[in-house]
Amino acid sequence: KNITASTLSAKLEKTIEKDFQACEELLRTGAGRNEWVEKNCQRMKSWQEAAEAGDARGQLLYGLCYDYGHGVKEDQKKAVKWFTKSAEQGNAQGQFSLGQCHYGGFGVKEDEEKAVKWFTESAEQGNAQGQFNLGQCYQNGWGVTKDLKKAVEWFTKSAEQGHEEGASSVNELERELHLFAKLTAEVAQKITGGDRKSTRLNSSHVVISYAVFCLKKKRKGRETKAP
Repeated sequence: KNITASTLSAKLEKTIEKDFQACEELLRTGAGRNEWVEKNCQRMKSWQEAAEAGDARGQLLYGLCYDYGHGVKEDQKKAVKWFTKSAEQGNAQGQFSLGQCHYGGFGVKEDEEKAVKWFTESAEQGNAQGQFNLGQCYQNGWGVTKDLKKAVEWFTKSAEQGHEEGASSVNELERELHLFAKLTAEVAQKITGGDRKSTRLNSSHVVISYAVFCLKKKRKGRETKAP
């Protein structure tokens, strides 16, 4: 998202907008940007020029060069520097990228709460990858109180934009919630002996049933590198 009017030359504006939108499309579907940056980093000088002129899109693109080490020596701290400049201007892709740095400890101290902050800002602007990552945080309780309902909401928003993992995560969570509800009902049946008058379920049994459920299912591991 380009918040302010461009001050770039017409030729540079065309290059930056085209390249930025190419990265936007990759994130929309859940694909990574690494290979794209590697193949297109011959335009890094243009990205640098735009970045130094204060363009949030250029700052994001130039930061990706340092993030992946294409066209320049990999330098996570410099990547964070440029992602921060982009994010602070309100660029949703810059916000997502900065969130990933805080999440994985790339060029900055690992901080899941800060990651959630930036994922949220990105997600609320409609960035599909930001929405997916925020859903993961709510699903697993990373930097935020675990909330499966919110996880489903954000995965759904991501999926509606065509994000493949967002779609699969919605289906996975809905199955999990269904299985958990079934398991809880079975535990309640055993505790109450089928007596409908026993309306209160001991909370410890609910916790135990949920713990057993979590142990039985396979969770996807945390990502180690930003898309």
